[in-house]
Amino acid sequence: MGVWLSLAKFREFSCKNTKSMVKITGQSDKRSFIVSDKFFKVRQHPDVWANNRKICSGVVNMTPWHHASLNYGNVNIKVRKAWNAPEPIWRNEVIYYNTVVLSLVSILNKIVIHHTNNSKSILYNEKKQQSRGYAALGYHFFIDQKGTVYEGRPLEVMGSHAGTGVSSGPLNDPDWGAIGIVLQGDFHHKDDWFSSTNATNNQLIILEKLIVQLKCKYCINQLLMHREVIRSGKPTVCPGDHLVPIIQKLRMKLKMKGR
Repeated sequence: MGVWLSLAKFREFSCKNTKSMVKITGQSDKRSFIVSDKFFKVRQHPDVWANNRKICSGVVNMTPWHHASLNYGNVNIKVRKAWNAPEPIWRNEVIYYNTVVLSLVSILNKIVIHHTNNSKSILYNEKKQQSRGYAALGYHFFIDQKGTVYEGRPLEVMGSHAGTGVSSGPLNDPDWGAIGIVLQGDFHHKDDWFSSTNATNNQLIILEKLIVQLKCKYCINQLLMHREVIRSGKPTVCPGDHLVPIIQKLRMKLKMKGR
């Protein structure tokens, strides 16, 4: 249960990006908020959102979206700025994990593998998803056919890739704690033998390296394919039949569990 604080007593709620420290000072209006919320639904620019609420500017801000560089061990990530990513469409909603209450290590608990179902660029795929109501690319990482890893959305925010939950609310959403990795390509040959492809060696090599680094950094022990995720709605073939045995073998090699 959350701890309710009145802003009649406290004006500024400054959340530092640690699991244990919360600084509360000042006086202000009569609105209330919950200190122990595990997430924040943001539907406007983060700076405006945090300033209007005098809350968690150390969590809800633009910093995660503006990485100058990003590496996981020996895996270099091409950050959003480097591939000229557009501004997220904030009105479409972004869920920020409240890392002052829960660390990313305690939140992130699985990796979900996808395919784009096309051979288009990350920019094309982001714009396509934004036209469908996404704030930004739904996946955290995008691996192109050359083996370049792109940052889709920061790990500090919940993905939009695994599907809709059987029950409502972010905590029941299959995206909660799920790192989404998508490979560029259509790997389901049954749909279209002419346009479908196989994942390249470069993609598979860097995919394994990225999974290993994320597994170690965040203590993740579950590796799923999108088709294995328990969710509402129609079944999906993602990430395509071509990738199924590859991911199954990789799961065994890395000693990670499935569904």
